Amino acid sequence: MKPLFQGACTALVTPFRLDFVHTEAYDQLLDRQMKAGIAALVVCGTTGESATMSDTERLDLIGHTVDYVRGRCKVIAGTGSNHTAHAVTLSKEAEKLGADGLLLVSPYYNKATEAGLIAHYTAIADQVHIPCIAYNVPSRTGVDIPVSVYRALAAHPNFCGVKEAGGDVGKIARIRQACGPEFFIWSGNDDQTVPVMALGGLGVISVLSNLYPETVVRLTGLCLAGRYRYTRQSPSRPDAHHRRFVLRGQPHPRQGRPAPGRTGRGPLPPASYGPDAGASGAAAALGGRSLRDPRKQLRPRPGAGTRVTASSVGKPHSPSAAKSRTRPR
Repeated sequence: MKPLFQGACTALVTPFRLDFVHTEAYDQLLDRQMKAGIAALVVCGTTGESATMSDTERLDLIGHTVDYVRGRCKVIAGTGSNHTAHAVTLSKEAEKLGADGLLLVSPYYNKATEAGLIAHYTAIADQVHIPCIAYNVPSRTGVDIPVSVYRALAAHPNFCGVKEAGGDVGKIARIRQACGPEFFIWSGNDDQTVPVMALGGLGVISVLSNLYPETVVRLTGLCLAGRYRYTRQSPSRPDAHHRRFVLRGQPHPRQGRPAPGRTGRGPLPPASYGPDAGASGAAAALGGRSLRDPRKQLRPRPGAGTRVTASSVGKPHSPSAAKSRTRPR
């Protein structure tokens, strides 16, 4: 099996406005990523706050991304769940919508056994025909996927590799030894991109690239070319940027310096704008463009179900418009 991608993949944020997916801002993010030369995008992953989204919202956003990107980069759908049947359903629907691959976080909270993890992942991979990537992030799920599970998954024709965010760089070598060169590894931690790639990883599924896609693209390009000494000399190494927005144990670009008006959903707190918030980030990442229609949202895809739409909410009061009508001539 060929790797789904090599180099930089962005775990894309989901911008919300008035509790709806803000598609105008989202499309600006897509344009920004593709202009930077990103190889792939993860949609509705943990960084995209998929846990706060309904199934309809998730599938709408996956389908919208596929239609908007039109093959210019790979689209990887985050369809993991701690309920196996639910993950199977989301994965089959994402495949129908045209996703190039699936990112499957390990079951969270349940603390599945080794046999349970293998059964969970196998059940999903048996029902789809696109590449699947396991996602190990024990700090969030409570379970560190053992190498023995990867060895079992490597034998499945639909499993192409793992996003490893366990923080144990030595584990990368053990995975390579146990699973062979055709079970691909991507770093799930921005500050470990270089060591993971030096041990045979093919790139990174990055949070940092939401703010600095060019930096991450350049870094992974140097690693793929074997030019590791140049990564030490780079003035824009990602580890320095990474520290700026890993606040309160929450590695999320909203904790950097998001553009005004773009918020997440609870329980994430509003992003701060303090002097240490760091990155000159998302405002520049969005090209400095204004948000003309904050209520613009995705239209439900046919058969995707129904939900409350922005049109059902009263029009917002516009103080600027009222002032313009009363301004003396």
